[in-house]
Amino acid sequence: MKIFQIANIAVTTAFLLMGMATDTQGDLPESLWVSGGPSAGTTICDRSKPCESFAIALGVLATSASGGSINALNAGNYGPFTVTESCTIDGTGTFAGVIVDSSFSGNACEINGGSPVVLRNLTFEGNGTSTGVAINFVSGNQLIIENCVINGFSQAIQVGNFSGALIISNTVISNCSTGIILGDNTGMVAQLSNVSILNMGSGILTAGATVNIMNCVITQCASVGVAGSGELGSCVVSCTDSLFTVNGTAVESGNRCHMYLSNNDFYDNETTLEVSGSGIFLSANNNRVGSSGSSTPSTSGIQLQ
Repeated sequence: MKIFQIANIAVTTAFLLMGMATDTQGDLPESLWVSGGPSAGTTICDRSKPCESFAIALGVLATSASGGSINALNAGNYGPFTVTESCTIDGTGTFAGVIVDSSFSGNACEINGGSPVVLRNLTFEGNGTSTGVAINFVSGNQLIIENCVINGFSQAIQVGNFSGALIISNTVISNCSTGIILGDNTGMVAQLSNVSILNMGSGILTAGATVNIMNCVITQCASVGVAGSGELGSCVVSCTDSLFTVNGTAVESGNRCHMYLSNNDFYDNETTLEVSGSGIFLSANNNRVGSSGSSTPSTSGIQLQ
């Protein structure tokens, strides 16, 4: 269990350090409001005169104190937006959607600076035919995604090649070609908890980031549920207390990638584990496998119980 404790300590320490960097902001937060109702259309964005889109509210926020919040007053489609300031965008209590049509090929949400940025209780809908990206984390120190739904995009969440932190919790990602793509910078740390990824081409792909997957469900990924490689650095992925079922390959450890597995369930996958290059699996010997196909673990790597 020491290897898992070390991995978790490293991830926790990284998040704490990044959090300390953002606690020094002295500006007071400002609450702005958007509405899908007839009262919308202003650029004041207060509760009595809300804006009609997230993009307009973010423009107002950019001229005021950093660290504010944008809240949805009622149900609506609030359109694609780009974030460059530290803020919270919150749809709690209603349906706050970013809904695009089949011709959309851009980013429904682009994070390009600001730390932290929090996306909470939002629905990103690509209608199953969009070739775009739901959330593109281009730059910034910390992105937090809470209680969101992402459906029907080419890519659900894309992360660039830079150092930072991605924290996703209580979120459902479905019907996309790829769920989460993490770039090849080993300074990126991602933590997923209580995330469901279903009916995808590929679930989670990392090319060097440190990824901690906890209490997640990854199912019906035709190609692979989780895959990592470290061609330009090193790749560390920890999967604990999660369910992998009905995937092509449940977990794949590629070149220079270490996969840590503890207390997971693997059922009805065509291939449970796959290794390529110098990738290895390390197990706490408490995983369960049933009704799955082939498995090609590294000889130095894994024992499943």
